[in-house]
Amino acid sequence: MSSSLQSAPTRSVCRLTLFLSAGFTLAVVTGCAGGGAAELSARPRPQALTAATVSVPRDGRLSIALSAFSKRAGLSGQVAGDATAAAEGRGELTLNVTGGGSADGALQLGHAFSNDSDRQVELDLAIRFSMELSTTVETAAIEGDATLRARLYVRDGANRLLRAIDVTGFAATHGSLKRTTRESQQLTLTLGPGQGAQVFLGIDAAADTLRSERSASLTVRITDFVVDASTRPAPGAAGDGR
Repeated sequence: MSSSLQSAPTRSVCRLTLFLSAGFTLAVVTGCAGGGAAELSARPRPQALTAATVSVPRDGRLSIALSAFSKRAGLSGQVAGDATAAAEGRGELTLNVTGGGSADGALQLGHAFSNDSDRQVELDLAIRFSMELSTTVETAAIEGDATLRARLYVRDGANRLLRAIDVTGFAATHGSLKRTTRESQQLTLTLGPGQGAQVFLGIDAAADTLRSERSASLTVRITDFVVDASTRPAPGAAGDGR
């Protein structure tokens, strides 16, 4: 996939508990809304939950670091941009349309885990990152001139979407802006033996002025993306000492 109003840093916390067992999946969510760059184009290699605590990318590279970019210039327009994602925990997406054209891109950063033990475990995750968003649109801009949606996604080991949690969004009708935030999400996953989870930030962005020949630009930059994971026996699971 690869302005000047400053907003105060934001912090949002929600709890997601997944009960995964033979034959069914039940997701219980409190305080979140869900959708986005939800499809992974490559199947990540999961990290076995053998250690009690792990922090990625400090203890190893992210297993999900994907980006995409495409563009189309109008008859009298110019389009430029790029998308990059690095397993060290950073990504950047830039769209720049001048005088009519369209561009879109996506970023995905995250990690995959698997429970290779013979008992049910609870996986506590803390995902945090910094997001820089900069946009420039014309005064008469309409919503479709530039849009962005960032969400946190959870997929199971079979790549089925379990949840999509809103992080932030933008439409050109909001006007030009520059914003930097520090984001944080906390999740608790309950995984049965042999089951896995893929947790990742997905960002979709687009600029489309083909019909109007207006100009629009959008840049989103992700830095310091970290997934802290800790495990413990699930309540009532065999071997948890109860």
